[in-house]
Amino acid sequence: MYWSYRQYSRVRELLDFIISILVLSFAFSYRYIIQNQFNLIPAVIIAIVTSFALHELAHRSIARANGIYARYKAWYLGLLLALIFAIATQGRFLFAAPGAVVIYSTWYMPEIEALIALAGPVTNIIIGFVCLVLLIPTHGIVYQYIRIIGSINAFIALFNSLPLPPLDGYRVFKSSIVRWVIIFLFSIFLWIIYWFS
Repeated sequence: MYWSYRQYSRVRELLDFIISILVLSFAFSYRYIIQNQFNLIPAVIIAIVTSFALHELAHRSIARANGIYARYKAWYLGLLLALIFAIATQGRFLFAAPGAVVIYSTWYMPEIEALIALAGPVTNIIIGFVCLVLLIPTHGIVYQYIRIIGSINAFIALFNSLPLPPLDGYRVFKSSIVRWVIIFLFSIFLWIIYWFS
């Protein structure tokens, strides 16, 4: 049985997603591992699925909704750096550039590129604010879980909003400084709330 390129592409994308989720889950969990707080590791895994996987799927969904074929592709050097930074700093500083949604198109409008770029950080910001609301009536282990999920989404939103290539913030900045300022301010506001709460 011969595989078509599209079949191979789907399997490769799924494999890249799984590897990225596993590596990021370990990197973001490392501080809890060395502190023997193993009960918080499931929260980190949930947070990675919501912050990373939904972030990348949002990019892909917007691209495909505009007739552009796109798929997630892991950046294995970035995944290695995530592990190195986590271990070297005992989880205090994290590098979160595991890969990106690659657009397979020779031509598309800059406006579409900006919308695709915006989709990821906006997804994280929404999840982060939803978690803030959910924190109000909760306490104990549920509070800790929701806070971890929200804080990781806030970090991913802020990191990806930086106006540096090849991050989402750079593509948004190129298209519209106003849009970038709005998304960056929301991201940093959300991150500050989680950092100091």
